[in-house]
Amino acid sequence: MRKIAVISIITILYGCGTITPRTDTTQTSNWKIHQASIFPHSKWQAVAKISVQSPKYSGSVRLNWKQLDENFSIILTGPLGLQNMLMTGDSDEAVIHYKGKTKVGSPNKLIKEIIGIPVQINALAYWLRGIPYPNLIQTNLLIYPEGQAHKFEQAGWSLEFDKYKQTPLGNMPRKILGSKKGQSFKLIISQWSKIKI
Repeated sequence: MRKIAVISIITILYGCGTITPRTDTTQTSNWKIHQASIFPHSKWQAVAKISVQSPKYSGSVRLNWKQLDENFSIILTGPLGLQNMLMTGDSDEAVIHYKGKTKVGSPNKLIKEIIGIPVQINALAYWLRGIPYPNLIQTNLLIYPEGQAHKFEQAGWSLEFDKYKQTPLGNMPRKILGSKKGQSFKLIISQWSKIKI
């Protein structure tokens, strides 16, 4: 009887040992499929709210982000009379249009001035969609069973993705949390759409 019990336990443990790698392989496969379904969409629009927290700054702004291949157009509205600030540009240069005035500079520098934390605009365009920016190393990836990213780290930011919803662009996160050295942001995306040209 004791031998049967031991054999049964070994069989169960061996069985569990073979199930786990299969699950991991399935999740990895699902992750590759998910990324492949998101990457081709280079013309999109997202409506969201971003709240930021840092030792020197705390606040939130609403954004309407349009991406056309490498070019972006972001309308920002928020507190303190910030209404319809328009930021346009690409990965190299951006322009802020506000109250009849313009300011030109690096998109990363300009977005930091607006939201108060350092974030790469190119990376943020990918994080919005729940996928890593392909030009930077990504680590510590955790995947939901369906294949979407739950967590990963990139550019010094620890990122968490939640509340995925089917959209015209695929399965997108509606909530994104980011933290880095005492700084944090929360993105709540309310709307996704394709841009047709």
